[in-house]
Amino acid sequence: MFILILLGPMLFGVIFGQEWIEAGVYAQILAVWNLFGFIYSPLSLVFSIFNRQNIEFFINIFIISGRATILLIGANFLSPRETLIIFVAFSVLAVITLIAWMLRLSKVSIFWASKIMLKYIILSCILIVPIRLTSSFLGNLGVVFAGIFAVIIYMIILLIFEPEFRRLISNYFNKVKRSKTPL
Repeated sequence: MFILILLGPMLFGVIFGQEWIEAGVYAQILAVWNLFGFIYSPLSLVFSIFNRQNIEFFINIFIISGRATILLIGANFLSPRETLIIFVAFSVLAVITLIAWMLRLSKVSIFWASKIMLKYIILSCILIVPIRLTSSFLGNLGVVFAGIFAVIIYMIILLIFEPEFRRLISNYFNKVKRSKTPL
């Protein structure tokens, strides 16, 4: 997601052509929301686990109403880009609030969870921000290859320093190997 956030328009311009740069801007804005969506996804069952679906129902009504209001106002008074930015900002704040509420309900320290998230954000920025800063020297195609290289380096770092990630990858390859073994 950080690659899209920092390099979205440039990547869309290189991959799809210059006429797609605005779509890259939209992807860049939406990537922020997707990032928090990925964080929220594994936690989404917490309200069900704690039998608090009624709270989740009212929260979702509030979120849907807020998003619909933003889209209606934006369609009549704002540009598509401004509307999208406000929509994503509202959605991100709603998801952050939901995540904090679910962590609290689960008795998980918000500080601990934030610290883990910050670790991965910093690692991503260390790998991607230099690409963005040097993009004028690299050229568009160079940025694409540098982005791919950054993703590979990121995965290598995770494989080295994150035992859970290493286990996940190992289990995946073991399943693939077993599925190719004749019966």
